[in-house]
Amino acid sequence: MGISRAQDEQTVDFLSLQADISIDPFKKKVSGKTKFKLNVLSKSDSVVIDGRFMKVSQGLVNSKKANIFSNDQFIWIKHKFKGGKTYTIEFNYEVFPKKCMYFVGWETMNNPQVWTQGQGKYTSNWLPSFDDTNEKLEFDLSVTFLKGYEIIANGEKIESQVVNDKMIKVTYNMEKPMSSYLVALAIGKYESYEEVSNLGIPLLFYHYSSDALKTEPSFRYSKQMFDFLESEIGVSYPWQNYKQVPVHDFLYSGMENTGTTIFSDRFMVDSVEFGDKNYVNVNAHELAHQWFGDLVTAKSGEHHWLQEGFATYYALLAEKEVFGDAYYNNVLVTYANNLLEQDKTGGSTKLLNPKSSSITFYQKGCWLLHRLRQVVGDAVFRTSVKRFLDTYQYRNAESFQFIAIVEEESGEDLTAFFDLWLNTVYFPENALRLGITNQDVQAALDLTEENIGSKTSSDYNEAGFYSKKKMISLSSKMNDSVKKEIFSLAMDSNTIKLRQEVAKQLEGPLDLEKERLESLLRDASYVTNEIALYKLWQWFPDNRMSYLDETKDIIGSSALNFRTLWLALSLATENYDRDKAMANYQELVKYTGLDYSFEIRKNAMEYLVMLDACNTTCSENIKKASKHHNWRFKKFAEQLLKEIEN
Repeated sequence: MGISRAQDEQTVDFLSLQADISIDPFKKKVSGKTKFKLNVLSKSDSVVIDGRFMKVSQGLVNSKKANIFSNDQFIWIKHKFKGGKTYTIEFNYEVFPKKCMYFVGWETMNNPQVWTQGQGKYTSNWLPSFDDTNEKLEFDLSVTFLKGYEIIANGEKIESQVVNDKMIKVTYNMEKPMSSYLVALAIGKYESYEEVSNLGIPLLFYHYSSDALKTEPSFRYSKQMFDFLESEIGVSYPWQNYKQVPVHDFLYSGMENTGTTIFSDRFMVDSVEFGDKNYVNVNAHELAHQWFGDLVTAKSGEHHWLQEGFATYYALLAEKEVFGDAYYNNVLVTYANNLLEQDKTGGSTKLLNPKSSSITFYQKGCWLLHRLRQVVGDAVFRTSVKRFLDTYQYRNAESFQFIAIVEEESGEDLTAFFDLWLNTVYFPENALRLGITNQDVQAALDLTEENIGSKTSSDYNEAGFYSKKKMISLSSKMNDSVKKEIFSLAMDSNTIKLRQEVAKQLEGPLDLEKERLESLLRDASYVTNEIALYKLWQWFPDNRMSYLDETKDIIGSSALNFRTLWLALSLATENYDRDKAMANYQELVKYTGLDYSFEIRKNAMEYLVMLDACNTTCSENIKKASKHHNWRFKKFAEQLLKEIEN
């Protein structure tokens, strides 16, 4: 006998958790009651559940009082558990989560939210659960919170009731088991609308009321990609519904919580920004995870590619369905170049190394699957993936189990193939040439710094889109007259992405006629507008005021990149609009504050420091940013503080 960890499958198997919790966003506190159901496989004196810095009380086993203890990591339930029996464990708890649950905006009450991020942060920081991904159970949450806020969690909402004049209680039901890191909670001021997939799955799209006009471009292609992936994968979507929820200052681009993707609200874009930066890839990636990661979860870190490689590959297939074969092949080239660059810098590792980089897990994993499909053929590949998911659904799997299925379905010995991709550090030689099948993208691959000098404007005219874009990107190695001809052709094409590439490659005012340069200010692209304004402002000092006047009403992307640049340039332009100079300065200072996303704050802080105009308010906001929950923004603010102090 002895202590049994929940993660020990040989001793105990947890089946479900019913949690009734209450959240106080002002105290940043969670309190609640839990009821676990479990099968005990062999006798034990106690069972351990993960719970970080939790105060626990009123322990019960099968409704009878039991001793319960906790420390900064675990919760122990003392009882003489007998093997072959089913038990219930109940207890109350309270906790002030140190991470995983984030309380955003409650200091200023500007769009206040509560949201969670379990992967890498551990759900056990706010909910008694299991850090080991191999312990899968059904989670049913009841959440009590302030009235006037939407409460969103995994599963189907089965009840919403008024507790009193200030509080409501919402209950969600899950039907299938999942790993604890996939438990999700998002609370905020949301509106929503619903679509239904071809096979009847409810698709719920949440947004802020202020973003109502952004919903179409933000969630564009969602239903099409959902229906495509369900058909392409060959396994029905495994959860009750699919919800997508934007949140403020999220840690990553998105997170594939079971049936409930939480993503950064910076992907809520208008129709212009859609062409610059959009949610399509993140949308498809997190959706693909509903099968690869949520339905079947990697048994350990060395098999992480089974989640991220598959999600990256199937997201790219979904984008291929939307944007076409050339797009698909071009992204594969981008991934290959990223991996080759990682090889050069010495950062590459084996795909089965649990400490591999995201580039390795995501992009090399994607390439493995792309090449595998080419080697074994579409039919075998699709049958193998379906069988893998069917065999290990709601369970955990390892790489060799997928390999065994593919070998059985193909009738081939694939040892050499998988050894090359899983156990070789570097990106495989010749993979790029063998893997790229689109003619335009192949032609673009053939363009190099060494041979670009021989190309002419006629070559440009005959090229496809990606070859044209590559030629423009290498234009610094061209003859000046040919470069100018190609730039003119690109500008005349009215193709936004080609004109944007010209804007990026412009090295001076002589590269293009002034009128053509100025026309970039009017392109339907905030990125192009931003590049053009900055270069024109630099190159034509006498026209600075007219450029600022022409663009003063452009707000730009959700990160306000254009607006913050415009404000900085207006302040740096001598005698520009003196009556509004102070208002412009105050607006830029305002953007350093807590009411704005960390992307906006970062831009404003950088510009103010560059202008040597970071006042007390700005400095205080940088200090506050140095304690931000997003580690990248936190690190940025810490470095900026050092610069100011020096």
